[in-house]
Amino acid sequence: MATDTKAPDPLTLALRFLSYRERTEYEMREKLQAKGAYSKEIVEETIEYLTEADYLNDRRFAAALAGSRIRNKAWGRYKISIDLKKRRIADEIIKEVVAGIDDTAEKETAEAAIEKWFRKSGNTSPLSQKEYQRAFRHLASRGFSTAIAIKVLGCHRGAYGSEEEQQT
Repeated sequence: MATDTKAPDPLTLALRFLSYRERTEYEMREKLQAKGAYSKEIVEETIEYLTEADYLNDRRFAAALAGSRIRNKAWGRYKISIDLKKRRIADEIIKEVVAGIDDTAEKETAEAAIEKWFRKSGNTSPLSQKEYQRAFRHLASRGFSTAIAIKVLGCHRGAYGSEEEQQT
């Protein structure tokens, strides 16, 4: 019994890729082109069809990924935008998705991230200046803004800060 070694049509292959998880247009294009059996025109037609049928949607992908990164990895806006840029999402979509992140949710995520860091590092509140700087760098490395980091760490600041600084 002979097996057919012919490559599946690109739409079937693309739908198989999408059955595993959501993909970006760029990622789908790369996967189809990596098969080497399809011309650029065929790949572009397939991408166009999938986009029009709403099987491929970079905006939806970016919003879902941002939500996942906030919930599961405790990332801030900056790190999320870098991750989306690496995935070749258009700048206007990145700006829209990042702007749509709720300030309260981001602050709560930063608080959860720093509490986890406290447990892992064995630090307790109030923090010395050196510990505060380490905690601040930790939040910055997770993509949180300076304003969020200061708000979250404000109640953990030790005696080295002025009373006015501790209230902000």
